[in-house]
Amino acid sequence: MGRLYWRFFTFFWLAQVCTSLVMAAAVWMLEASPRAEPNMLLPPPHPPSIMPLLMPMLIGGVISLLFAAAMATYVSRPIRRLDNAFRAVAGGRLEERIGGVLGTRQNELTALGPGFDSMASRLQSLVESQRRLLHDVSHEMRAPLARMQVAVDLIDRAPERRAEISARLHADIDRASSLVNELLTLSRLESGSQTEPLQRVVLEEFLAGIADDTRFEADRKNCTVELDCPRGLSIGIHPELLYRAIDNVMRNAVRHAPEGSAIVLRATSESGWACLAVEDRGSGVAEADRARLFDPFVRGTGVRDEGYGLGLAITRRAIEAHGGSIAAENLAGGGFRVSMRLPAGEGTGPTD
Repeated sequence: MGRLYWRFFTFFWLAQVCTSLVMAAAVWMLEASPRAEPNMLLPPPHPPSIMPLLMPMLIGGVISLLFAAAMATYVSRPIRRLDNAFRAVAGGRLEERIGGVLGTRQNELTALGPGFDSMASRLQSLVESQRRLLHDVSHEMRAPLARMQVAVDLIDRAPERRAEISARLHADIDRASSLVNELLTLSRLESGSQTEPLQRVVLEEFLAGIADDTRFEADRKNCTVELDCPRGLSIGIHPELLYRAIDNVMRNAVRHAPEGSAIVLRATSESGWACLAVEDRGSGVAEADRARLFDPFVRGTGVRDEGYGLGLAITRRAIEAHGGSIAAENLAGGGFRVSMRLPAGEGTGPTD
């Protein structure tokens, strides 16, 4: 039983004990009053009084009332404060926090304070993230839509450039379509709508397909793609989802790798986890950017490319959908590493 239970119990128990003590003292005082001796002249009889009966009841009732008022105040004050905080958050004041207002002693009521603050912080973070996402989507869609509007106007003014304008329209439509598809993928992952059952795959074969696809893009920069994976290791995954997650990291590594360098895709098995890592020999990222690297629309300082900054955000959601985690770090000797950990669930282990 919790501490709050024992506080209730102690308050009401003390109220009953105090009431009993007062009643006992009243009875003792009545019994201890002087009695008439046999030869003593008795005073004239008085009518019977109910005060000896009412006094203990009255005193006991007052004491119980005081204890009940103290207990009600003790319980209602933090609940009222918590209710006000909930109303503030519901009214849009997401910065509302309770802190130690509910008290410093540890019990069920004071434990509501940190829980509320954690909930409010998480809610504020989600709302700010949604606002930022809406702003970023609007910003990213503005450019291709503006170019398409200009292209449509030019078709009527310069019909001789119809082929050039048509190519530009197709390119901008493809970019807008790509952005929408990535946003839909990100939304589906964040909503947790991935319901397909896990499939058991041989990890070496699975990663070999990703490495082969990456080599086509890496050849343009004379980069090599190396695969280091133990034989016979299998794991239960969502193949399409995990393929896209790792492929996003590999393509990002190729984009930032120096000419003629190597990109390494490594897999190991460690204490019930399948650990994947992608390493390149690029310049890495600034420490200020690393904390937000997996947030939507984050490209990093000084990065200018045709991407939207959604690839690594999708990767993180895909890894988390598998119950795993992802991290990034700059290598001491130069370069960058993205590490992914996937739980060794049912169907993970050496194949026969």
